Amino acid sequence: MHNASPRTPRRWLGFDTDIWKEDMVPLKASYVLENDELVKALRKAGVIINDIWDLVNSPSTDEAAIPVLVEFLPRCADLGVKEGIVRALSVTHSRKQALGPVLHEFLARPVEEDGRLKWAIGNALYVLADKSVLEDLISIAEERRHGQSRQMVVLKLGYLRDRRALPTIIRLLSDDDVALHALTGVKLMKAVEARDEVAKLLSHSHPTLRKEAKKTLDRLDEIAAELPRTGRKIPPKSNP
Repeated sequence: MHNASPRTPRRWLGFDTDIWKEDMVPLKASYVLENDELVKALRKAGVIINDIWDLVNSPSTDEAAIPVLVEFLPRCADLGVKEGIVRALSVTHSRKQALGPVLHEFLARPVEEDGRLKWAIGNALYVLADKSVLEDLISIAEERRHGQSRQMVVLKLGYLRDRRALPTIIRLLSDDDVALHALTGVKLMKAVEARDEVAKLLSHSHPTLRKEAKKTLDRLDEIAAELPRTGRKIPPKSNP
């Protein structure tokens, strides 16, 4: 009987439980089969591990592992193995090989799926994405049926600081699944034109959203006060 590492919580392996336990648990047969096949391929490439999560828990992913992981990503059906691959690919030096396949993997998941695996794929997009896939990121962010799985995609839109994404970010201030991440985007883009929409969150039922909205408003007011001194004009309000 194969057992999980003590460092591997049950839900990483696809077990249906609300409690993350660090105890030794029997692995699903599909996990064992797919993990063993992947480990053999990685060893042929010179990457010596016993489990895909050994890569996830390591400081970084070996360059030699990346093409193997990209090859196995669409092939693996077991959710635990697939999530391990996605998280191991969530390193910037895999961008050239992994960005396209990871984006495809997100879009290939059922649109209503909003679980741990899909969130991990969205997080990988946060690490890997650049402006070459901006339109795809905007499309993902705007599809509310993706739920919380798109949180890190919304955050990435903010860090890309491309104002083509600003109307989307402002609209998402009214979406509880991603509103916190949209607030970060407003601050990163110094979007003073979003002030009215941000102010609406001051009366939100969630205390964290109220707190972050107040911080965002304070920052926007600081930016607005600096504009006359810098000669910049306040941009027109985006139509949310």
